[in-house]
Amino acid sequence: MADPRKALLNAAAGIDVIELAGMIIANPDRRAMATSAAGVLALAHATERFWEIALEGEVLARAVSQLPDDDLKTHAIETQAQRVRDLMDALRAPNPATERS
Repeated sequence: MADPRKALLNAAAGIDVIELAGMIIANPDRRAMATSAAGVLALAHATERFWEIALEGEVLARAVSQLPDDDLKTHAIETQAQRVRDLMDALRAPNPATERS
């Protein structure tokens, strides 16, 4: 018997969330309700990951603006910048709905 959760995750991994979001925005009355469970799951994963990047970017911005110029600031900036790069790389992964950093 096939695992329905795994099948749903696999289906979600193949969805282009930017394209799906554009179709829903262009015609919400028709597309929002017609979106598959896999499409909704893919959008949910993407939203969570985009939010994670936004939060890490906010921490990076605070490090840049609030810390005094010293080794701690340099380390904080390098650490947060790498975290943002890692998160962006994860979004570009072959299966962004199933791979986490």
